[in-house]
Amino acid sequence: MISVNKHNGYYLYFHIPFCSKKCTYCFYNSFVPQKKTLVDEYLGYLEKVIKLKIKEKYLFPVDVLYIGGGTPNYLSDKQPLN
Repeated sequence: MISVNKHNGYYLYFHIPFCSKKCTYCFYNSFVPQKKTLVDEYLGYLEKVIKLKIKEKYLFPVDVLYIGGGTPNYLSDKQPLN
């Protein structure tokens, strides 16, 4: 998701919807994956989209990068975006 504010620049948000448990108060689109391979598959698709946008020269200066949604530290050290 990309958000633009003329006064504050470009904001880029990467949604990482994975958690080790779903909190009752959480309103984010997140879940506990049944298989760890699902996380790698999701990140693989996210990486493909990023590379496609770069290849299409869909580039712009990003002022703020958000990574969130679930629990971003759910990712391991070997997974992208960590």
